[in-house]
Amino acid sequence: MSEDRSMKELIMSFISPDLPVPKEVEDVDTESLIAYAESTLSQVEGETKGIENKLAALDSEESK
Repeated sequence: MSEDRSMKELIMSFISPDLPVPKEVEDVDTESLIAYAESTLSQVEGETKGIENKLAALDSEESK
């Protein structure tokens, strides 16, 4: 019976979800946000470059 009740609670959470609590949001300097995004992108590109090269090598082996 407890499984039925938890399933009911799950379904009710989709039908009538809890309202989010409003929060104060501070202004963010656009330039610093852009700089942070660019640094994050360059870091991710550096990490994924090796993976992309390995995938390309595997694809070329499969096509042989």
